[in-house]
Amino acid sequence: MRRPHCSVFWDHADNETAFGQDYKIVAGKFSLDSKLDGEELLAAVRERIEAETRWLLILNNADDLELFGVDEKPNTSRKTTSLFEYIPRGPTGALLWTSRDERIAGTLVGPRRGIQVAQMTIDEATALLKTTRNKKTRPQEIADTRTLSKNFIGCPWRSLKQEHICGGHRRQLRKTEFDRHRRAEVPNSILETWSISIERIRQENEMAHQILHILAYLDNQGIPFELIATAATFGMRRQNGGWSTDQQQVDRAIVRLKEFSFLRTRRTESGERSFEMHKLVQEAARYGLIMRKFLQRKTTKH
Repeated sequence: MRRPHCSVFWDHADNETAFGQDYKIVAGKFSLDSKLDGEELLAAVRERIEAETRWLLILNNADDLELFGVDEKPNTSRKTTSLFEYIPRGPTGALLWTSRDERIAGTLVGPRRGIQVAQMTIDEATALLKTTRNKKTRPQEIADTRTLSKNFIGCPWRSLKQEHICGGHRRQLRKTEFDRHRRAEVPNSILETWSISIERIRQENEMAHQILHILAYLDNQGIPFELIATAATFGMRRQNGGWSTDQQQVDRAIVRLKEFSFLRTRRTESGERSFEMHKLVQEAARYGLIMRKFLQRKTTKH
């Protein structure tokens, strides 16, 4: 039995500009009026998608939930109309959201409809890398492939991206990806991808942003809560004999970092709570600081 035709649409939802650009492409596919722009364009595309017999809209990288009206602040400089108003609805269609922000479950989607993508095992990551190469792995390459997979474990899509960029040149990967002394102006697309979420953290929670960048220079495993609390208060002034923060603020910062998968909770053998941070997250945080200093120096010279 043949399945009915289904129209599939893909939209980059990481920012308002990308969202609008992809809707404009869809408008062109539907031969809508080329003069349409702004909110009129978004509304027209929404209505046209809803008119399809069967449809699926994939909203990729919806990490900034505020764009879609989640926890929108009253004093924000953004328009009061959220992009959620232009998301199609109807019994003949479906939405598929992807996001690094765990809060999407229970806000934009039902609390039980969220599917958390767990990290792959080394064997799974290795199998994925072999598949994406589209050629047989020679016996002498197996060890290198497993090493590459181990470096990126927990970040499967980065393994895919790195394989695409390197085209099998593992020596070049090891030379550029983890060379902390390379020139700051040399772009690194993998680490820059993380910078989007890190910048989002900075805008939302300055304490979480500070914790992230202090932990980036420490051991990534077995991080005690007390160390995170110290990182949170570093550089803050004392108020009335105590720190200008409290445990609730620290807990909120930790929750936000966990929601973006920057931190993971672990329990010690004695049952005490500890945390760990992926090495690639640490690398991305350090890389962001290097790039920021480089751009500041470049601006100062001009």
